[in-house]
Amino acid sequence: MPIAGVEKVFDGRAAVYRNPRALPRAYVVDRYRAFSSGSEMLDWIKSPLLDARSCVLLREADLGKIPEPLRAGLENDEDGLRPRIVGFRTGGEKRSATVEDPRERWRLEVLRPPWGWTSGDEVTVALRPAESVPHCWVGIDYHTEGLRPARLTLGLETTGGAKRAIPLELPAPEVARALESPGRISVDIGPLPAGETRIHVEKTEECTARLERVDVHAVGLRPPQPAPATLVRYEPNRIVAAARAGGPALLVVSDVDYPGWRASVDGRAAPILRANYVLRAIPIPAGDHTVTLTFFPTTFAAGAAVSLISVLAVALFLITRRS
Repeated sequence: MPIAGVEKVFDGRAAVYRNPRALPRAYVVDRYRAFSSGSEMLDWIKSPLLDARSCVLLREADLGKIPEPLRAGLENDEDGLRPRIVGFRTGGEKRSATVEDPRERWRLEVLRPPWGWTSGDEVTVALRPAESVPHCWVGIDYHTEGLRPARLTLGLETTGGAKRAIPLELPAPEVARALESPGRISVDIGPLPAGETRIHVEKTEECTARLERVDVHAVGLRPPQPAPATLVRYEPNRIVAAARAGGPALLVVSDVDYPGWRASVDGRAAPILRANYVLRAIPIPAGDHTVTLTFFPTTFAAGAAVSLISVLAVALFLITRRS
């Protein structure tokens, strides 16, 4: 049977679907979120707060590599709320804790649907603004089953222990929506005091929609601005991409980063940042650009130098011996 939000690859009964969360080989974004440690970044990647197509995750230590004019033009996705993931569990993980059979426990923990697809999936985010903010927006991307709305409850808890429940209705489309287009609801939960406020989202039996993503911002999140990027050349040791940006941005190449890669933008050397824990990102200014990445590891250069020295030493030995 068809799954809302997931496109089938083949016609007929073959259950092969495209991954709606897969990333392009190269794409351009103008928003970033920085992390002080790799474990914090991994927690964010595993959670439903990840928005990989329009926001890139960077290490705080790498921000200094971005030229200041470009860095000032990039949008910091944190926007003063300083979010931290407190808890993130799926319904399958909860049920596995009550099962004694090891095989059944493994099945519940490993062979589970994505977060937001089954009852019991939940996430708790702590917001820690240094000062009060007038508005806080909570956005939820979702897919409804059929043309009926779904219901969800948003939980809030402040530092003083005050709790509030906000009932939400996830509207269904007026007509059948294209499979790859999720619905979205954005709710202003009002002002937040300085200190910690926790936001809790849990999919219950009453919520018939499949939840895709949750985001929290101090301002209404603007729609992502798609910017094209095309791989012109892709070889084992050389990648050439054509990218266009409306302002300072980052070209993300969906390849695993590895020491030895060098980048240039329109022939000028450019830094390579570790993006989304394992990928590569190159800062680019506004306009059309050609970005070139070449691979020349230092180990290869060192090996070539050792080989050359060895050849010269052998040649010198033979010449000396003849003499």
